[in-house]
Amino acid sequence: MKVKLNTELKDFEGNAMVFAVATETQPAVNATLGKMMIESLLATFKDEENLSGEEKLKRWQLAIKIKNAEVTVEMTVEEIALVKKLVGKAYSTIIVGQVWELLEGAE
Repeated sequence: MKVKLNTELKDFEGNAMVFAVATETQPAVNATLGKMMIESLLATFKDEENLSGEEKLKRWQLAIKIKNAEVTVEMTVEEIALVKKLVGKAYSTIIVGQVWELLEGAE
C-alpha cells in the first residue's frame, strides 16, 4: 500500500498542527503523517519494558524506510498495523483519528 507521508495533520478548526514550535535557531515543524509515524516507531512505552532487540530493530528499520521515502512509501499490511498500534499508544485522539483514517485509506 502506498502511504503519502507529507500529509499535514490539522487541528479541530482545520489549521495545520505544529509538532515543534519555532526557536531562534530552527523553524516550526508541522505535524505530518510521516513525522507522527516515525516518532511513534522510535518511542519507548511503559508496557514494553521487555521489548526484544529484534523488535526494536524492526521498528528502527521501518522508521528509516519512512524517513528515506520523503513523499510516499510502500508499506505492507503488517507495517501499517504496527504503526497504527504505536500511534494509538503515543498520541491523543485528534492525531490517532487522522493517522488511522489516512492509513486505512492508503492506496
